Amino acid sequence: MKPPLTLGLGAIMVAMILWFVPSGGAADRVLTDYRVDQWPVNCPPAWQASLEDALHRIPKLSIQDAHAEDAALRVVDELPWVMPGTVSITRALPEGLRLAYVPRRPRAVLVRQGQHLAVLGRLGAVLPDGLQPQIIDSLIHIQAPQDYVVPAPGSVVAHSFLQSALDAMTVAYKLRNEANTPIVRIEPRPDYPSSTSNIAPPVSFVLANGKRIEWGRPQHALGPFDRSTEKRLARLKVAFARYPGLEGIRALDVSSPAMTAIDMAGRPVKFQLK
Repeated sequence: MKPPLTLGLGAIMVAMILWFVPSGGAADRVLTDYRVDQWPVNCPPAWQASLEDALHRIPKLSIQDAHAEDAALRVVDELPWVMPGTVSITRALPEGLRLAYVPRRPRAVLVRQGQHLAVLGRLGAVLPDGLQPQIIDSLIHIQAPQDYVVPAPGSVVAHSFLQSALDAMTVAYKLRNEANTPIVRIEPRPDYPSSTSNIAPPVSFVLANGKRIEWGRPQHALGPFDRSTEKRLARLKVAFARYPGLEGIRALDVSSPAMTAIDMAGRPVKFQLK
């Protein structure tokens, strides 16, 4: 097999080209004679091996066969690290078929008591093992419910808190990257009772130094007294202006009708809000 070229794992669209090696005339080109010329950058060897194994399971079909495109497309579409429904295929005769797809992008690490359980994609799908440690180390953690059983790779996590945490993840990364707020973990708000699987609980952002930002419920599950994402971000801006990096603040609640905070001595902090 020819050494693979590289593309970006985080790219919006990644092309994979399958060239089918002739063993005689054009009618003898079959889907079991292939080579992969392009991979996503940093695509884990285990993910590459899963694709190669899947390609070897394709029924022996001529490249000229009307079902050849569907057979190749179905194999890639079923891989747990490829976003379902994003695979497209075009013929590049006489050399082979060109497949394009969107790989799932790692978004968070599901943990319990400090132990890594799984890496989740943007929409909550469980990604296969094999991602490089430097990628995993860069991700924000989500605390898994105590009795939650992680589904198989490719399946989407089905729990209200996990979906709430994933919904809040965009804000968490925005705060970490743009506001220099070192958020390392998302977990349920500690002063709320454990939720049932069909009720979205409020979430907390936990910083590297143990400080907390009580963020609240996701935008789609706001109650009558919950603040919108825009208002919560505006409140954070007020808090950051008065306490850069939340210096001197132990916990900050931006979801309540009146923003509240607790200082390092356990005293309440008052803010003037417009």
